[in-house]
Amino acid sequence: MFRLSTEENPFAPIDERKNYNGIDLMKFLCAILVFIIHIPPFQGGMFEFAKDANFWLQHFACRIAVPFYFASSGFLLFKKAPLYKLDNERIKTYCFKILRLLGTWHILLLTTEKGHLWYLSATAIAIILLSLCLRFRIKLGYIYTIACILYLIGLLGDSYYGIIAPLQNITIFNLIFKGYKFFFSTTRNGVFMGFIFVLMGATFSNQKNMLKTRTALIGFVVSMICLFAEVFLLKRNSIPNDHNMYIFLLPATFFLFSFSVSIELKDRFIYKCLRNIGPIIYFSHLLIYKLTLLAISVISNYGIWLARYQFVLTLLFTLLTAILIDWLSRKDKFKWLNLLFA
Repeated sequence: MFRLSTEENPFAPIDERKNYNGIDLMKFLCAILVFIIHIPPFQGGMFEFAKDANFWLQHFACRIAVPFYFASSGFLLFKKAPLYKLDNERIKTYCFKILRLLGTWHILLLTTEKGHLWYLSATAIAIILLSLCLRFRIKLGYIYTIACILYLIGLLGDSYYGIIAPLQNITIFNLIFKGYKFFFSTTRNGVFMGFIFVLMGATFSNQKNMLKTRTALIGFVVSMICLFAEVFLLKRNSIPNDHNMYIFLLPATFFLFSFSVSIELKDRFIYKCLRNIGPIIYFSHLLIYKLTLLAISVISNYGIWLARYQFVLTLLFTLLTAILIDWLSRKDKFKWLNLLFA
């Protein structure tokens, strides 16, 4: 069993390793997965093939990305202190950092699609909600019960929406639906989705023993197979209203995060770069996508041909932009660029 701490207290933090390179690598890969969710990889060609391939990539394979981000936030925030010994200043600083990033990218993106920024506000809300539960000394088992109930409600408003949709014809439920939509336009938020994954990450940070790397990997593969079956059945029966939340995302995230924490990767400069490049990809890819499409439309002679490769071009330009910003941010004159990702 891979040990992360020698503490006897099960709620004591894991060891103070400076870097978690497995998490940094996985967060970078998750940024690419989010990129794929928003920008279909397959364009033109065999339409039905492209449509099906995009669906399974965007609504199945890539949906592990955001839950992993949530779990990472909970893990990294709570790893330096026992859960019930709150570091209020650290939590406050972290939430203000999130709000600063949210404001900065709202300004930079201007008229570009900003929907992906929901993750920032959702993370802050989930962290505040968890902090309140811990402050009131609610037992961990009860917190998980609350989180599971909230996630279940979230499922019914998302991928399992078809189950409750007929209830809208009943007056009392119709009023409940309207009331809910007044406060929450979607269950893809920090309360119904983010809370349980942030809690999961926070719990990981306070556990003495972790799963073996091989066990975690096998668990992840099995969970993804089950997730595939879940998505298939939901799609076949036309139940989803959206595709952000699934039941088997819970074990899949658990095992993937366990795998990421358990693998030991030596400190290398590349991991430090990936730690910065990932967030830049996440925040900037839709803006660069819009600029790429604009450039393709201007090049009249080759525009139609290039349009088939808009995914590859956008990914290339986004990676180059992220690498450039990371490189410049290490120069004294451009330290302010750290505000874009840290």
